[in-house]
Amino acid sequence: KVKKLEFQQVESGIYQNIGTVVADGVNDSDPSHYVNGEPDPQNPGIEIEKSTNGVDADAPEDAPEIAPGDTVTWTYKVTNTGNVSFAENEIQVTDDQEGTITNIINKGDGDDTLAPDEMWTYQKTGTAQNLTGSGGQTQTFNLTGNSGLDGQDGNIRTFTAGDVSVKASAFSRTNSGNWSEAFLGAFSSGLGVTDTSEGNGGNDRHKVDNVGRDNYILFEFSEDVVIDRTFLDSVGADSDITYWVGSKTDAFNNHNTLDDGFLNSLEFTQDNNGESSSRWANINNQQVAGNVLVIAASTSDNTPDDRFKVKKLEFQQVESGIYQNIGTVVADGVNDSDPSHYVNGEPDPQPGQNSVLFSLKYNQTLDGISFTPEDIVEYNVADQSYSKFFDGSDVGLGGVKINAFEVIGNNEILLSFEDTKNISGIGNVDDSDIVKFTATSLGDNTDGSFELYFDGSDVGLKKNGEDIDGLSVDPLTGDLLISTQGNVNVSGVSRQDEDILRFNPNNLGSNTSGSWSVEFDGSDVELSDSSENLDAIGINGEQLLLSTTGNFNVPGVSGKNQDVFAFNPNNLGVSTSGTFEELFTELNGNDISGVHFLG
Repeated sequence: KVKKLEFQQVESGIYQNIGTVVADGVNDSDPSHYVNGEPDPQNPGIEIEKSTNGVDADAPEDAPEIAPGDTVTWTYKVTNTGNVSFAENEIQVTDDQEGTITNIINKGDGDDTLAPDEMWTYQKTGTAQNLTGSGGQTQTFNLTGNSGLDGQDGNIRTFTAGDVSVKASAFSRTNSGNWSEAFLGAFSSGLGVTDTSEGNGGNDRHKVDNVGRDNYILFEFSEDVVIDRTFLDSVGADSDITYWVGSKTDAFNNHNTLDDGFLNSLEFTQDNNGESSSRWANINNQQVAGNVLVIAASTSDNTPDDRFKVKKLEFQQVESGIYQNIGTVVADGVNDSDPSHYVNGEPDPQPGQNSVLFSLKYNQTLDGISFTPEDIVEYNVADQSYSKFFDGSDVGLGGVKINAFEVIGNNEILLSFEDTKNISGIGNVDDSDIVKFTATSLGDNTDGSFELYFDGSDVGLKKNGEDIDGLSVDPLTGDLLISTQGNVNVSGVSRQDEDILRFNPNNLGSNTSGSWSVEFDGSDVELSDSSENLDAIGINGEQLLLSTTGNFNVPGVSGKNQDVFAFNPNNLGVSTSGTFEELFTELNGNDISGVHFLG
């Protein structure tokens, strides 16, 4: 049995230790002490600051303008604001629209711990969406009048609803593709067409029909609208329609003429089939905005004949939307969030449309301008002039040779160098790496900053022959297209120096990951001599742009190492096939190391 417990109350103790020194028979001692105090309070804290294309756009009114299809870059700066360190695996950065953000482009002091007051920078890139959409109250054009059955072909009628106006005109087309202007009548039951084969329009021949000649009505609006539906009245045997929606420059004030090419240039077309009674035709189910609408009697089915008048158009005016996404960081029970925004703007003018950009292997003087291998030259095809697109010496690249480059945005250039180079803000960059230069200015006064975009050693580019000497980016997928100075052996792929590899990234930056595949097999299309190794590549639409280390001779084209020729693929990958054509031969002995076509 346990009968008693003896105990002592706890008192704050004291630790004493005594230091002693002895030397040649003499000595001395001195004590010191410490006591326990209260531990420092644990106050974890975390903060995230999110920006879009470098703009801290917390509020919609601060949103930068980014044209649809342009690159958008979100940056997430995460700072430890407390007194507790966080391991990398304790930190989670997410975006409510873009998902989990894992690409860390700057780790502060470089270790895997976010210490108090330290900041890490995460980044995500994407493609700006088209934010245009319909909005506001539905409005209606009433397309009625009291005209004769026939009149002057090519006449134009104007209608207004609210603050939007539209001009309407008529055309007809034969089965063989001959187009003519027609008379557009306006009646109590809507708009009808009398074409040149229909006499004075009597006997019900003044409608939109596909009897003899196909009839079309062209609507040109004073601004972009979204057409929701149209009311078809005075219907004959059937009311099937074909319609087109698109945009043309100031269509309301610049009247267009219908032909096959014009219709093919419009963004959207579809059929809408109906019956033999008046009806609302719900069209444009994809809500395409535009300032041009064409309505025709069905061009794909005229059995039975389609005859009707167009009485009404319901539409909505277009509003410019805004994109918002919110970055959130969570670490060991603490969190923070920050929003950012962008709106659509007009695309920035591209430098030197119909120009060729290239880098040189050696110093050259062109048009009296001195160029070195750290520069990018712009050649204007129209006036055959040269200018400096990128001055590498302005941004610390003096003495460096650009081995490959690609322009990926109005102010962004990817670069790979011939040798290892210490780059400000990054450190040593290998010749199998790619850096991204974000410019604040280009040309003779180049300025901006660098960041590591692709670490070749992370994905198997480690040998001397695996230096990058050709670079492009697939504009549809964002995949990298890469050629190497020699034979290359990476995960799943072994190729030669006349080939092009495709890299599909999972992650870019200091922890590059992804998968490799074959994009172009040069030996399949007779690029097999040692002088035909690729040393510059690019993309122009569906074409691959190529340049070689020496003379080349392929079916249909031959040239020298400074020439750029195009490959038109029938098939790409391990069974490459297609045709070649001459593209650019104006460099006269100035061997190039990179190429990008602006056209």
